[in-house]
Amino acid sequence: MSPMIDHIGPIASSLEDVAMLLKPVLKVGLLTEAFSVSGLSPDVAKLIKQTTYEAFTAAGASVTITSVPMHAEAPVIWTPATRPSMSQWLSQGRPSGYLSYLAPHIAPQWPPDQQMYELLNRRAGRCRLSGGMSAAATAYPAGLEAKAHREVFELRAAYDRALDEVDVLVLPCTPTVSMPHPDLRENGTGILEKLAPAVGLTSNTCPFNNITEHPAMSVPCGTLPVVVEADGERKEV
Repeated sequence: MSPMIDHIGPIASSLEDVAMLLKPVLKVGLLTEAFSVSGLSPDVAKLIKQTTYEAFTAAGASVTITSVPMHAEAPVIWTPATRPSMSQWLSQGRPSGYLSYLAPHIAPQWPPDQQMYELLNRRAGRCRLSGGMSAAATAYPAGLEAKAHREVFELRAAYDRALDEVDVLVLPCTPTVSMPHPDLRENGTGILEKLAPAVGLTSNTCPFNNITEHPAMSVPCGTLPVVVEADGERKEV
C-alpha cells in the first residue's frame, strides 16, 4: 500500500522455526490507554481483561497493567503519516523516488472514470476512501506529513520502552461486537451511513504492523450477544 507501512517480519519454512526466533512470552501487559478509546463497549473491555487474566495465568505467565500515553495519539499520527503516500502509491500507482517496487496487481486507473466510480460504489461505500486519500494528499502539506513521520519514530520508541518491561501487549482490536452491514443498495443509506460502521474501528490497531513495525495479530478471546432487528423485533443472537 505504501513504503511507509509495508514491513517484513520473520520468514521461515515452519511456525516452529519462527518461534525459535522469539523469546518465550512470560509477562503480558494490558495496555491502559487502549481501554479508553472512544466507543469502546464496557462488555468488550471486561471480556478481554477477564480472558487475558484467565488464559495467560493458566499458562504460567504474569499479567500486568502497562501504560503508553502516546498510544492515544496513534490515529492522529497514523493518518497524515500514511494517507498522502497511500494516495500516490495505492490509488495512482506512482512509486516513490527511493528504492521501491510497485506490486504488479496494482493497476489503478487515475483519474478514475465513471465506470470505476460505479464499481467502487457497488462494492462498498468505504471504497470511496480512495478519493479521500487523494483529498488527504492535498489537505496535508508536505511539512505536516514530515512532522507526522517524526512522530512515528517517537511512537515506535514509546512502544519499545513498554516492551522492555513486558513481552506482549494486549488490547481490544475493535471497540464493539460485530455490527450490521450498512444498506449498500443504489437508493439505500447515504455515504455517511455507509461509512459509520467503519469509523473508529482501527483506533487501537492502526499503528501496529503499519507505521511502527511492531508485529500484531488478532486473536478471538470469547463471544458476546449481539442485538439484531428482524421482522420488527429485536433479539439477541
